[in-house]
Amino acid sequence: MQRTNKKIASIGAVISLALAVAACSGGSGEENAGARQTIEKPDKTITVVETPAPAAGPIEVANIKNVEGMGNGFLTEDSLLVMKPNPDVEPIQVEGSTQPPNNLYAYDLNAGTAEAVNPESQNQNFAVLSPDGKHLFYKQNYEESAHGFILNMETKEKVATGDFLIEFGDAQWLDNSTVMFQTMEGALVASDTEGNAEVLFEGPEDARIVSAAKTDEGLFYIAGEKLYFRADGGSEPEELSDSAVTVAASPDGKQLALVRKATETTRTLYIVDPKGNELLKLGTATQVFGVAWSPDSTKVAYNLISEDGGEGGIIVADTLTGEATELSVDVQSAAATLRWSASGKKLLATTYKEEGFVSYVITLK
Repeated sequence: MQRTNKKIASIGAVISLALAVAACSGGSGEENAGARQTIEKPDKTITVVETPAPAAGPIEVANIKNVEGMGNGFLTEDSLLVMKPNPDVEPIQVEGSTQPPNNLYAYDLNAGTAEAVNPESQNQNFAVLSPDGKHLFYKQNYEESAHGFILNMETKEKVATGDFLIEFGDAQWLDNSTVMFQTMEGALVASDTEGNAEVLFEGPEDARIVSAAKTDEGLFYIAGEKLYFRADGGSEPEELSDSAVTVAASPDGKQLALVRKATETTRTLYIVDPKGNELLKLGTATQVFGVAWSPDSTKVAYNLISEDGGEGGIIVADTLTGEATELSVDVQSAAATLRWSASGKKLLATTYKEEGFVSYVITLK
C-alpha cells in the first residue's frame, strides 16, 4: 500500500471524525413540491408546509457499479471523476520513498476506461466541478500541505487560487465562476476562475470555523459548536443553534442539513429552516458523515457510522416526509462526501478497503 494512499485514507478518517468543512452548492434552484415557509410573529414562529405533490414512492436501487479509485463526483451521467495513482508520470518523493502521484481521471461508466484529466507529477485530490462543467477546482498536496488550483476543462490550463494553505475537504462553487474554500487558519476565501482570490470572512476571533455553506442570502457557518448566520453585507452574525457539528445548505437555499451533537458519543442529522427551526429529525449514530443534497432539494444522502454495530450505512431520506431508505451497498464508513449526478438518479459513494479506495455508483429507480 502506498504511503500517499495511507495519508489520504487518514485524512478521510480525520474528516469523518472531526467532520471538517462540508460543502454544498447554495445557488438558486427550482422550488420543490412541499416547500416550507417560515413566518415570524412577535410571540412565536409558524412554519407553513405547502401541499406536496403525490409521493414518488419508496427509494429503490436499480444497480450498483464498482469503480477503482476515490470518487470526486460526476462529470456527466455516464462519466466520473476519480482519484487514483498515475503510473505514467514521473514518480514523486514522499518522506524518502518513491511512488506514483495520485491524479484525477475521467472514468467512462459505459466503456469502463479511465483517462487522466491533466496528468502531472503532483498529487491531485478533493476536486469539485463547476455547475456548468467548464472548470474544476482541486487541491494539490504535498504530504499534509495543500494549495488550490482551478483547471479549465477545455484548454487544460490551470491557475493557482492564491498562496493560501487550504483544508482537505470539499469546496463549494457559488456560481459558474466563483468557488469558496477554507484555509488552514479557518478563513473562508473565494476565487474566480482566473485565480483572483479574496477573503470573504476571517471568522470569529474566539473560535475556528469548522463547517460553512453559502446561499444567496448569506453565510451559514459553525464555530465553537454553534451555528451562525451572517447576512451578505457584513452584518453581525446571528446565532441559530448550539451543539452544531456540520451544516450543508440545500441547492434552493430553503433548508439546511444540520448535524448536531446528541451526546458526547453520538450525532443526529436534522433538517432545519434558515432560521434554525427544526423541521425533521433523521438518523442518529456515532458519526453522521458525507451529507449531500439532491439537485432538486427533495432528498438528502448521508452515511451513518456506528461503532457499536447499530444503525449504519448509506441512507437516502425524503426531506419532506422524513422517510429514510438504507441503500444495499457495502459502505459502512464513507471516505468522502457523497455526490449526486445532475439528474438526481445516481449517487456516488467511496470507501477505503485493504486494496485501496473503492467507489460505488448507485443508480436509483
